[in-house]
Amino acid sequence: MLRFEDPIYFWLLLVVPLFFLLRMASWRKKRKQLRKLGDPALLAQLAPDVSKYRPTVKFWLQMAAVAVLVLMLPHPPPSSSWKYPYK
Repeated sequence: MLRFEDPIYFWLLLVVPLFFLLRMASWRKKRKQLRKLGDPALLAQLAPDVSKYRPTVKFWLQMAAVAVLVLMLPHPPPSSSWKYPYK
């Protein structure tokens, strides 16, 4: 069983779903504004170099980085076979 120095930091993992909900809300608002502006097919022709996938990939990479940083905060102990070099 793993023991952590500060397990209270695991509560920060709740930030990831919160960011996901904020992202979905902003995405819906952006889609609504673009529909108000004009026909989506016409807008796609006017801006052909705009990537559909890049913002999504960027968001998920950022969320993965946040999750890894949060998982590093509780300071999991090293394995029993590994020794600290300075002791």
